[in-house]
Amino acid sequence: MQNYGEVFTLPWVVEVLLDLTGYTEESDLGSKRLVEPSCGSGAFLGLIVQRLVKSAQACDRDLSSLGDAIRAYDLQSEHVQASRQLCRGLLAEAGASAPVAHALSETWVRHADFLLADLDDYAPNVVVGNPPYIRYDDLPDQLAARYRRTWATMRGRGDIYVGFIERSLRLLAPDGKVGFICADRWMRNQYGADLRAFVASGYAVEHVWTMHDVEAFERSVSAYPAITVLGNHVQGSAVVADTTGEFTDASAKELVEATSLKDFQEFSGNGVKAHRLDSWFDGGELWPTGTPARLALIEHLQHFEPLHSEDTQTKVSIGIATGADKVYIVKDPSLVEEDRALPLAMRRDLMTGEFKWQGNYLINPWDDDGNLVDLADYPRMHDYLSRHPVLLDRFVAKKDPQKWHRTIDKVHSALIRKPKLLLQDMKTTIHPVLERGDHYPHHNLYYIVSDQWDMEVLGGILLSRIAQAFIEAYCVRMRGGTLRFQAQYLKRIRVPLPDQIDPDTQDELRSAFQNRDVEAATRAAAYAYDIDLRNYDIELQNDALITIEDDDESSKLTPTHDDYDTAVKAFWTGRSLQAQKQRDSGKLDAGTRGSVTGGQHLLPLQEVIAREFAPLNAIDGVEVRYQGSLSIPGYLRRTKDWDIVVKYNDILVAAIELKSQVGSVGNNFNNRTEEMIGNAVDLRLAYDEGLLGAHRIQPWLGIFFVFEQLTDAPPIVRDKGATLYRPDQAFDNSSYMKRYQLLLQRLVDKNFYDAACLVSTRRDEGIYDEPVCEVSVKSFSTAIANRVAEIQEYASRQAPEERQF
Repeated sequence: MQNYGEVFTLPWVVEVLLDLTGYTEESDLGSKRLVEPSCGSGAFLGLIVQRLVKSAQACDRDLSSLGDAIRAYDLQSEHVQASRQLCRGLLAEAGASAPVAHALSETWVRHADFLLADLDDYAPNVVVGNPPYIRYDDLPDQLAARYRRTWATMRGRGDIYVGFIERSLRLLAPDGKVGFICADRWMRNQYGADLRAFVASGYAVEHVWTMHDVEAFERSVSAYPAITVLGNHVQGSAVVADTTGEFTDASAKELVEATSLKDFQEFSGNGVKAHRLDSWFDGGELWPTGTPARLALIEHLQHFEPLHSEDTQTKVSIGIATGADKVYIVKDPSLVEEDRALPLAMRRDLMTGEFKWQGNYLINPWDDDGNLVDLADYPRMHDYLSRHPVLLDRFVAKKDPQKWHRTIDKVHSALIRKPKLLLQDMKTTIHPVLERGDHYPHHNLYYIVSDQWDMEVLGGILLSRIAQAFIEAYCVRMRGGTLRFQAQYLKRIRVPLPDQIDPDTQDELRSAFQNRDVEAATRAAAYAYDIDLRNYDIELQNDALITIEDDDESSKLTPTHDDYDTAVKAFWTGRSLQAQKQRDSGKLDAGTRGSVTGGQHLLPLQEVIAREFAPLNAIDGVEVRYQGSLSIPGYLRRTKDWDIVVKYNDILVAAIELKSQVGSVGNNFNNRTEEMIGNAVDLRLAYDEGLLGAHRIQPWLGIFFVFEQLTDAPPIVRDKGATLYRPDQAFDNSSYMKRYQLLLQRLVDKNFYDAACLVSTRRDEGIYDEPVCEVSVKSFSTAIANRVAEIQEYASRQAPEERQF
């Protein structure tokens, strides 16, 4: 089955893109050429033709002369036919004869692969559209290889829209424009580096409107979209806009009008703030995002030194990956020889803001020169490691069996004694902690060492909201507001040179770091950078001291029982999870809906369950999806759409289905039962038949069921008619609630599903009851946590494709 990556765009977004690219009725559009690379059923094309026809009529152009005005492409023949029919209808309404309408529609809309088609030297003035969303890994191997050979920017493990952007730019006539609504991840991920460099080499960024929370498409998708307009001319100023979910067509029209004015500098409207930057960011480096003021801050600070710098002998890197943490990390150092137990710094040592070692050791197989030790010289370590055959199954061991006892990464002994600023991988705010030496960092920690900095002064700068602004501008923000503090983002932080900070400011930074005082650190950092915080959306608060939690903030990624309860309440109201949280807190925004609408009532539960897999986001190649097209091949049928799908490369980590039963239980009980059984059987068979990839990790399946509780004591089912054989007595004198309980328990017991959850609820309330612990929220959450741990362990045993740091 080929995935076409279809996500159709709302009309007002199309109107904006046409306006921003200059494809307006006031222009002589008949003299221009336009390309739409992936026309689908005509979301863009219909409005394009309408504008073209009106322009032609205003300019007294004969419609039959417009053959060169449009080229639209699509891979699916049904889309081509639908788009041609749309064009014929619009042309007929405008007075074109049937032969002219037919000829133009055939010329305009073509059945071809935009990335491979011969476009006959067609140089458009405008390329506009919504390119498909398909990961390279999801393409047929031969097709993916052909794309990569043809389009130089399609590197790494990215998305096919990268190739669409490259080809569109290469086609453009001088001063032409490309306007796309598509994911913006290429701007801030490694796979987009070649495309960013290509854009910077001869093109210009004109507009970037970040629209992650805006409903821009016909159905809800997790695509991190942005309106991006690029031009075939020298880079000048650029307009950046940061939007919220309140951004609408009316706000968009106002912003388009504002940015068209020559003296435009900034704009603030409903759900949007926009700003004109004097220039754009260079080359293949990561492009930042955020509010216009924050981007102005990043631009202003580019003349400072990068944190990771040879000039200041400051290094940012990641701790050691062992490939088998359960073996190499121990609490008892006596398991091995004294010099083979290396104190290990882990994330829980950082909880209080001071380094407080929890007593973990790394079994260290490396000598001071970076060579593997001879196990014959260390009999206790040899005996301990030999008791763990899992080490022999690792890639690094199979690659070189003589070195089976090695960790994935080496231990660099010089690092042990250096003072280090440590930062954990996932938190909502930057949280540097000083380790003064003698401990080695684990791979869940990033570290900073320097031969020139006073580490407490540098710690004060990194504790500040200015450093936080750098991370927020470059990194991928996960759901729940958690940031990824990876080395590639930390390296982007710009800092003053140590000897350029006056002694008094150094003292203030040092004191702020020691006291974990973010506000004082921010004030002192502003002096060090010589900036006015008010110009850059950085506000100081009255409460100077921050409170450090007893546990790390990444634990907030894991939902609590209250989160599930809130999601069940949102199930009844049709609200989003965030809206329901506001309702529970008594802070209501206008416009929240009061009923279950649009078939989206289970979406809040999908979001909560998807968050259970959030720890896997630290692993390259993991995708956690709960919106959009989530089709998985079956064996007894072609495909089945699941509610939550988690993938690790080509491995199906998890597939979860959500079901509900409201009212009419008797009429639907058998249907629900057959669906749950059939879905599991079909997917299990598809795996057995090799339709889900040839690997030994079986899919993990889950089912979550919401049942309406109508009465305090659910009524007993009155079974009618005799049966040929005696039914299981467990069903005698039972309610439908009891029967769902038995069903879900047995589906798990017999390995149809790996986990199940049954909760009852009353209308407009949260969770009323969880009848048995085996299928409760807690057991369901625990089962997911175990699956997450399995995949983390599996991933740690794989040889990294690319250790970036």
